[in-house]
Amino acid sequence: MNGDGSVRTEDARTLTKKVLAWSTSEGNAPTLDEADSALALLTTYAKETRDTVTMACHRLPADSAVADRVQATLGEASRRLDHPLPARTCEAVVGRAQNIARLLEALLRAAVTTEHEGVDRP
Repeated sequence: MNGDGSVRTEDARTLTKKVLAWSTSEGNAPTLDEADSALALLTTYAKETRDTVTMACHRLPADSAVADRVQATLGEASRRLDHPLPARTCEAVVGRAQNIARLLEALLRAAVTTEHEGVDRP
């Protein structure tokens, strides 16, 4: 993820940290509109990252241990990103946003892993 992708990656990481710090029980919950916006943006980032990782994974050797780990992450991404949206309550939307944020962290790690694996290969 080079060029503009690195800016989007930093934006994604910043939003992920913000969303993971939210707590509906400790008084630092966002408004429902803020949570909806964050969820939509995180989902977009996660889908873009999933697509990038999928393309990178196809370039790895099929018998690669890295490919196996990345495929597991991609499988989880497909399951989570295709779930219907939660009930439109702040608690439900925040919970979903936090789940997508954690998934995005895993996808970003997978992107770095596939990038490094590709660099190490002839």
